[in-house]
Amino acid sequence: MDDTLKLYTLGGLRILRPSAEVVSLGSRKAEAILVYLACTRRPHSRETLADLFWDERSQSQTMGNLRRELSTLHQHLGELVEISRQEAAILPGAPLWVDALEFEQTLGSYLHEAGFSNPGAASRVDDAVTRLYRGAFLEGFTVYDCQGFEEWRLTMREHYQRLGVEGLRALAAYELEGQETQKGLAHA
Repeated sequence: MDDTLKLYTLGGLRILRPSAEVVSLGSRKAEAILVYLACTRRPHSRETLADLFWDERSQSQTMGNLRRELSTLHQHLGELVEISRQEAAILPGAPLWVDALEFEQTLGSYLHEAGFSNPGAASRVDDAVTRLYRGAFLEGFTVYDCQGFEEWRLTMREHYQRLGVEGLRALAAYELEGQETQKGLAHA
């Protein structure tokens, strides 16, 4: 049985257990921290996370708030996260799938080539654009008083939108070149 937790970030935020049960962490900040750790896939110091999620608080308030949110994250998803006194991260090899990372990996690998070498590549890009990109990154997901996170979210939103547009442009060019006019026009 697949025990992978699925994190949908394109077109809103949904966290699903393998049983298709929706996971609620009970806190927007805990969810935002999960998304940030999952999308960056590297350890972050507690100070960095505190600065990102609590703008204008004293250091003791900030660190206390972060401690509480990391505890919530560990309580719900302890098998996925590694939290130490210095930093927090998603465990390497953790059973976690993120739509945005698959979208980026799929499109990135084909768009760096100068065009598609075969119909299979075009089909995989088409699938990524139509199946994975369901809307803007974290659309409708807001966390108040988190200027640093909001700036990161907007940067990622632009990145994924640009990647999707490049994918559609490459698909349209490939299909129009191959005389698949209807498909090419639809992607254009």
